[in-house]
This record gives sequence, structure tokens and C-alpha cells, in this order.
Amino acid sequence: MRVTQGMMSQDILRQLSNSYRNLITYQQQLNSGKKITRPSQDPVVAVMGISYRTDVTHVEQYQRNVSEAYKWMDSSDSSLDQVNAVLQRIRELAVEASNDTYDSDQRKAVNEEVEQLKRQLVVIGNKQVAGRYIFNGERTSVAPLKVNEAADSGVSTVVLTFTGANPRENSYSLEVSDGIQLKVNVDPTTVFTPDLFKDIHALQEKLVGGASGEEISNSLDELDGHATQVNAARADLGARYNRVEMLENRLGQQKEISEKIMSQNEDTDFEEVVIKLKTQEAVHRAALAVGARIMQPTLVDFLR
Repeated sequence: MRVTQGMMSQDILRQLSNSYRNLITYQQQLNSGKKITRPSQDPVVAVMGISYRTDVTHVEQYQRNVSEAYKWMDSSDSSLDQVNAVLQRIRELAVEASNDTYDSDQRKAVNEEVEQLKRQLVVIGNKQVAGRYIFNGERTSVAPLKVNEAADSGVSTVVLTFTGANPRENSYSLEVSDGIQLKVNVDPTTVFTPDLFKDIHALQEKLVGGASGEEISNSLDELDGHATQVNAARADLGARYNRVEMLENRLGQQKEISEKIMSQNEDTDFEEVVIKLKTQEAVHRAALAVGARIMQPTLVDFLR
């Protein structure tokens, strides 16, 4: 086959075009830090990259859920600590009022403080996190407790919205890992029980109704029982809190591994790309020099 000047020129231009393409590829890798900028450059890397990025996204979502779990649990624990403080104060007042030296006016004054403490329990029970009630299970948009204003006796009543509800509805869970639903709230029926407010109500009626000191002191055991329930709820919450911490560590390790694999798949080796770029530049210069020598002869050169 006869090789013409035109054929040589076209071949040189084609090879130079390929060389330019390689130079651009290496320059893009250095600028972006990625092996590819378009899926067509390496479909395998692109498909695997989507898979690895999906894994990282899932882990990040679980980490956000864990942060949400921390908010619920921290707020719940703080609220239970306040409930303990209120019950302790009510107990102290009951002990004081059980003294037979207290007259009816003094006991009515004690009742006024107990009334305010009971209302504080309602405030605690209606605690919200990001606009959601944390002590009403799945019914996060409904306040779990409500106070019916006191009559002339000075003793109010408290209405519970979760009384008689399905126990499963009193649980609020978040997905913190694949297939793991973790309860992050405190079951309101274990803390803000009907008996709690009934017993406080009974104590108040004794304070305003002229009951004896012994009758008032009988309420102490009931108050201690409610404090024990609150402590049990805090212990259960603490156990679940420890599990959340372990899950958080596990998610952190999963994210680190996923990001490492994703980096190995997508990111460029800077030193390797620089060497390839310099090598390609040398090859390109040599190709230009050889092309110039091959394409230089013309008919005029032979007529000299």
C-alpha cells in the first residue's frame, strides 16, 4: 500500500489529538481530585461510586437520627430529675404539715405550695423538643397533661390524655441502624401515672380538710413509691442511652470505612497523576518534534 504525505499527516494529527486528550484527562484529575468527571470515562468506577455514596448517605442519616435520640433522652433525663426534685419537695412539705402543731391556716399555706408543685409537674410532663411533646408517645402533637382549675377548695385536678391508650402508642422510636428501632422516650404511664396525681390530690384534700398529722404522714409512703418509679424509669433510660453511645461509635466506624472505600474508588493519587502528566507532556513534545520533521519535506525541498 502506497503511503502518501496526506496519510502521514492525518495519522500524526490523530495521534496528537489523542495526546491532547490524555493531557486534558490528567489535568482534570489534578483539578478535581477525582479519577473521572463523567460516567462515560469509566462506567465501572461511576456505578461503584454511586453504591459507596449511597452507603455513606445512609450512615449519615442514621447519625442524624442518633443525634435526635440524644436530644430526646437528654431532655427526658433532665425532666425526670426535675420530677424527683418536685416529689422530694412535696414530701418535705408533707412531713412539715404532719406536725400537729400546724394549724389549719398553716396547712392551707402548705397546700398552696403543693398546688404550685403539682402544676410544675404538669409543666414538666408537657416538655417539648423541637415542638414535639416527649412524654406522650407517638402523639407528639398533643399535650399529655392538662390542669382543670381549682374550685373554692384550692385543689385542682390533672387530666391525662394517654390514660387507657394502647401501650404501643406510648412508645416513640427512631431507626438508628439497619433494622434497629430504638425507643428514645420515657413511657408516660410509668412516671406521670393517674395514681401520682390522685395521691397528690388526696394529700391536698387532707391539708385543707382538717386531717390529723398522722393521716397526712400516711401519704409519705405513696410519695416514696412514686419517686421509686421515677428512678426506675431513669435507670431504664440510662441503659438505652448507653446503647445509643455504642451505636454512635459503630456508625462512626462504618462511615470511616465507607468513605475510605469511596475515596479509593473515586479519588486520584496525586503523585501518580503528576508523574503521568509530566510523562505525557514529554511524549507530546516528542510527537510534535517528530511530526514537524516528517511533515517538513515538500516538492520545493527537492528542487533546490
